[in-house]
Amino acid sequence: SLKALVDLYKEREDWGRAQITLLEAEHHTQNRLEKIELLLEAARVREERLDQPEAAAEVYAQVLSIDPEHVEAGGRVAKAWVDGGRYSEVVGVLEMLVRKVDDRLEKARYCAWLAQVATKLGDAKKAAKNYRLAYESDREALDPALGYGETLFAEKSWDDLDKTYREILARHRSALSEEQLVTIWYRLGVAAQVREQKKNAEDAFFRVIEIAPAHKDALDAYVAMAAERGDWRRVMEAKQKFAETAEADVDQRVRCLIEVGDIYVDRLKDAGKALHTYLDALQISPDSPTVLHKMLNIYSERKQWREAAATLAKVADLEKDATK
Repeated sequence: SLKALVDLYKEREDWGRAQITLLEAEHHTQNRLEKIELLLEAARVREERLDQPEAAAEVYAQVLSIDPEHVEAGGRVAKAWVDGGRYSEVVGVLEMLVRKVDDRLEKARYCAWLAQVATKLGDAKKAAKNYRLAYESDREALDPALGYGETLFAEKSWDDLDKTYREILARHRSALSEEQLVTIWYRLGVAAQVREQKKNAEDAFFRVIEIAPAHKDALDAYVAMAAERGDWRRVMEAKQKFAETAEADVDQRVRCLIEVGDIYVDRLKDAGKALHTYLDALQISPDSPTVLHKMLNIYSERKQWREAAATLAKVADLEKDATK
């Protein structure tokens, strides 16, 4: 019989012929349970003995065609199809697994996969629902927590976002990349700002620019809040740190230094430090008319005529070149 032949091939460790014979035996039986058992055994041989996970998944899929609620086959098919990018096909399988599986951690994994697939397919509602379920089932898993945070930010659910991201920071800080930390702190700042929690917002934006000084949105928000309080020292520190960052755009770096110099002039009445800052800007952009004119004003007010004359000559040369 075919069963005896399968046993013979197994004894000989001829796994290729064993799985072919198992599939042939499945084809010849009409018994539903026998079909499932033969297909499962053939799939396991392909997966475990022949190291053919994709081919095994196709046999596991045949099991699902007979029993759509088969959890073992569904789990194998889900992994293979998610990894293979077969997103439309895998949705129903994952929904079955989420519904049928009782183990908390297994359920969290399948919810997370379903959320990722839903995101790929543009189904934001399904993604949000399943990221939430995954997060609630396993708070120790980082990826579902980050996915849940993404959906909360998209939905502007500020209270839940604040709670979720702070829990992520408490549980997973050491596992987070700099980019992830920047994203989390920036969004915490936005959430606090919307809810008019100024101190929390300023603290969050400050943490962003500590990690990524060139983060312009966080810088602008932090500077605006510090300026509103009249804390010009903090404004200048943040802008100078930005200007020292190589990743920042040259024009933005120069603009920040000009703004720092202007604060020294207008707010702190310290022309000497303003001049020093404008000179730093000039090192980055030696032909900046704006910087040169500001330096000329300070030299003139301080009666430093030699420096004023040299600066004026440079301005004149630049204007002459511009007319050529």
